[in-house]
Amino acid sequence: MSVLLDLSVYQEETADIRMMDGQLLHLKKPSQKMVIDMLQLGTLSPELNGTEIQRALNLVLLEILNNNADGLTFGEETAEALTLDMKLAIVSAYSEFATKLQSNPTTSSRGGRTKKTAAARRS
Repeated sequence: MSVLLDLSVYQEETADIRMMDGQLLHLKKPSQKMVIDMLQLGTLSPELNGTEIQRALNLVLLEILNNNADGLTFGEETAEALTLDMKLAIVSAYSEFATKLQSNPTTSSRGGRTKKTAAARRS
């Protein structure tokens, strides 16, 4: 019995964000580096000043926004135009998306349908 693991099905899932100008942005799945960067935001030293914390948040935010399926590039001016609440909402929603994928990578985040894995097909 042969088994085919089709990794292309995993690329289709996105986290979608409607930007302030109404544009719908389709964020791709995070890389391991992005997950680590997001986790490190929660472990920033309380000794850092507000400017350093804002800089770290903006870097992660831009990493998230630039990881889109639309081919768009965002710069510092985008990060500066967003309020702190907006930035935290984007990072939080994207973190939830990443967590959902990590907890069950075979489940589609859109429709809840399950993709059979190679191990499941053998049983």
